[in-house]
Amino acid sequence: DEGTPFFPSSGYAVARIQSTFAARYYRETFSMKIYIGYFFNHDSPLRSEKHVNQKIVHAAQSIAGGRKEKLVLGNIEVKKEFNFAGDIVAATWEMINQEKIFEAVIGSGVAYSIQQWVEYCFGILNLEWQDYIELDEKFIPEYEILVSNPGLIMQTGWKPIVNIFQLADMMIKA
Repeated sequence: DEGTPFFPSSGYAVARIQSTFAARYYRETFSMKIYIGYFFNHDSPLRSEKHVNQKIVHAAQSIAGGRKEKLVLGNIEVKKEFNFAGDIVAATWEMINQEKIFEAVIGSGVAYSIQQWVEYCFGILNLEWQDYIELDEKFIPEYEILVSNPGLIMQTGWKPIVNIFQLADMMIKA
């Protein structure tokens, strides 16, 4: 939630924290109207294959299209949120169009495992995921579970519309 202490685990996280402090500085020093959104995982069909959700979708599509390949993944028991980018944008719009909340965690507050994403994406295409996934036992995830508490942003009336399964359907069909 908004009160969780920062604990960066990557250069990207350090940059986000630096941006947060810069935004707070300008808001407090110059009375600028600056909002900060702590976005949790968000995807859409526009996401690149560098992101694991899209990597899984593209592998399933390729395999369903006849390619013979194995997808190597790390720990698929890791749990995270599977949010639709459009919902996150809608929450951001809601936040900047009100006067009370200036920093908010934006996510669904619902976590699923990467395995559940794999099972569903491969299942849509009538594939047995176990036949096409190899696990890299040496992979060490940054976290075991990463889930938001979006209670504050939900006080504005916002709530996510697209769930994990609708998001997978959207990405598979794209």
